Amino acid sequence: MLVALSMRTAHATAYKEKRDAVSWDWINFCQEWNITPILIPNSLDQLKNYFNQISITSLLLTGGDDLGPADQPSERDRVEFKLLDLAREKNIPILGVCRGLLIINRYFGGSIIANKKVAEANNHVNCNHLINWLPNNQNYEVNSFHNFRVAPSGLAPNLKPLALSKDQAVEALEHKQENIRAIMWHPERSHESQGLDVEIIGKWLCQQD
Repeated sequence: MLVALSMRTAHATAYKEKRDAVSWDWINFCQEWNITPILIPNSLDQLKNYFNQISITSLLLTGGDDLGPADQPSERDRVEFKLLDLAREKNIPILGVCRGLLIINRYFGGSIIANKKVAEANNHVNCNHLINWLPNNQNYEVNSFHNFRVAPSGLAPNLKPLALSKDQAVEALEHKQENIRAIMWHPERSHESQGLDVEIIGKWLCQQD
């Protein structure tokens, strides 16, 4: 299956140029799931033409890079907003990971906040913590690498939470009508989530009901 992957932006240390990048972890993840990754540059002028020429089966919005301010979106923000438009037009399943959850929530009219602005927030950077998976009210351990979060009160109206952390960050969500899901942890980096990733990714790839 062909899956479109968004990429983080990067700056070369020895050259004054912008670059796009994707972690090898994502390439390994794709191989494990029998996915052929199609990388989406952040610099395309004709993104719609590019998108229409690739017969992708799913869209993956990867992590990395903080979002720009809501009134000053970054290049990557604008590309991922357009990718969401294009994928929804074609009814292509969408999965957001970490940053991907944040951009999906903002796209649908929700808000994000910095962890440091939440007084009771635990550290969510480079650690593991428990989440409560709301569909079955079970706890799972997941990894965590994010500086920003979505609070339940900041969730877009047409999205619903699937998991919450102890300090009330939305750790997973889905669209109420469309095939759009997102998680805050990184399934490509480790497998702490005890099979939960298999369920979520399987549904995204339409491999199970």
